Amino acid sequence: MKTYKNTVLRYAVLFLCMVSAFSCQHFEVPEMDIIPDPPSSSLVYYLTFDQESVADSSLYAFPVVGEGITFTGGVSGTAMQGARNKYVVIDTLKTYYHGLDLRRSLSEMAGFTFSCWMNLKKEEATGGIALFSIPDRMGTGWTSNLDILIDAPNGQGALPVALHVENYRTGSSQSMWVAKDNTPEIFMTDMLDRWVHLVIRYSGKSSTVTYFKDGEKVFTKKYADFGTLKFANTGAVLVGAFQNITIPQIAEGAEVQGWEATFPGQLDQLRFYNEFMTDKQVKELFNSKR
Repeated sequence: MKTYKNTVLRYAVLFLCMVSAFSCQHFEVPEMDIIPDPPSSSLVYYLTFDQESVADSSLYAFPVVGEGITFTGGVSGTAMQGARNKYVVIDTLKTYYHGLDLRRSLSEMAGFTFSCWMNLKKEEATGGIALFSIPDRMGTGWTSNLDILIDAPNGQGALPVALHVENYRTGSSQSMWVAKDNTPEIFMTDMLDRWVHLVIRYSGKSSTVTYFKDGEKVFTKKYADFGTLKFANTGAVLVGAFQNITIPQIAEGAEVQGWEATFPGQLDQLRFYNEFMTDKQVKELFNSKR
């Protein structure tokens, strides 16, 4: 019995010595490389035009070319000065961002919000003026996936700002028009000879288009079952031009129409979000002159 106790004691002492020895050693624990998801943003295009530049200031910094664009004083910093046959092209063909494929973000969206400051003189508002476009590179007409255009003012000087959207969500093409052929309900007053903040918003959830002028809602209409959006053959975005009047043409199969014109006025702080912005967010953009 005594021998057994001595043996147990001997092993216990040996175990404690081993524990003590190991506890005094310093072990390096390798750090784990945790790769975070790349940052993302609903603000997919943002042209500030500051410092006389057409660079995209969004998170994705798409390549941008200003075809003959000049600059002038804007609402905040400098602004784009449009002119005949002058426009901006945002190249979105290369859609990889830190390993993230942006194609779905740029061509499939639950809604959108377009925002800009614009200054158009009365003598410049001659109709058929392109403001913003998301071309269909295989398109055969002047209309693209999304078009915002300005027609000539009515007798009271109110300005029709038209919106066209082509949706391929169901597999076939479905068109939505706001102010097609100068629909009277969309004529906007006090839009000329001054800086105006224009926002056009679409919600795919409710199929509703809303226009804002200087932070205030001026038009809203529901378009039954138009739904979420899916665009075709994207790869470029145009500021101040239609898809068939660029040189070379973005949509090569589209015939040029005699009435089409590039944007002749001034633009500043142009933004495009691939989501629906709230009334409060729109008001904040106006108040901050952004």
